[in-house]
Amino acid sequence: MNMSQVIDKGACTILIAERNSRIGSLLEKAFQNRGYPVLLASNGYEAAEILRRENPALLVLDPDLPYLFALLEAGKGILTERVPVILHPLSAGQDTGITMPTSGTVYKEADPEGLLLAVESTLSGQATREVQR
Repeated sequence: MNMSQVIDKGACTILIAERNSRIGSLLEKAFQNRGYPVLLASNGYEAAEILRRENPALLVLDPDLPYLFALLEAGKGILTERVPVILHPLSAGQDTGITMPTSGTVYKEADPEGLLLAVESTLSGQATREVQR
């Protein structure tokens, strides 16, 4: 099954919670080039507000996000249950300190292709589960 046939990308807003504005902008462009609407947050308070106000299909989360606690508190009962989370840490050796279940971890690289593939795989899996219900 082709993922692009399952995913309505225009209806799958991606929330990117990233402390580094350059990385955030790079990811925003990469996802927009694939047809996804993108919301960008640079700290946990912004991400929490977006999570409450919008209905993102998925969260790409920098575990070093300033004020991460605000997002995790606001996301109780939402994150992982309704909004899958993909961690996006700097390196494999980094202890993220995040204890909630996630849909995966993709380490930061110059090329966001691995992250794009992980997001599409996660969204495709969700769409398949929705069809089976």
